[in-house]
Amino acid sequence: MQGVNLGFKLEKSAMPVLVDVSLTAYRNEFVALTGPSGCGKSTLLRIIAGLIKPTAGAVKFVGQPVTGPRTEIAMVFQNFVLLPWKTSLDNVEFGLSFHRDWNDDKKKSVSKNALEHVGLGGFENVYPSELSGGMKQRVGIARALALEPHVLLWMSPSAPSTT
Repeated sequence: MQGVNLGFKLEKSAMPVLVDVSLTAYRNEFVALTGPSGCGKSTLLRIIAGLIKPTAGAVKFVGQPVTGPRTEIAMVFQNFVLLPWKTSLDNVEFGLSFHRDWNDDKKKSVSKNALEHVGLGGFENVYPSELSGGMKQRVGIARALALEPHVLLWMSPSAPSTT
């Protein structure tokens, strides 16, 4: 990303959230963004994932502009973002809706494999309300891994403030 800016409109002014952020990440590289709560880490990840458009600057993946969600970039959200009326398997399969070239059998197979990979084999037909918080998080991880992404963006839950 090069020169990324984002501001939110307030009543009579704009509040800058990200100002001139540039970052390059390379294949097989792990990058960690740290900072206090509210400094824009999650917002930056949403921009990288193509979920939010920056007000200025550009994000590219392998030289191509990121203008919206891409199957090569997956995100594990801080909160679980599970659809309560869908089973664990259905929630993982839902993430594969962008893979229009995959048939339903392949989506189901990949989704089951992803659930197995995160230790939730046997929980395919369980609804989010029946899962612990950690299990819900693993369904979210399985949904991201099922995409077989080149880039995995992961929002770590914040620790509660003691001040």
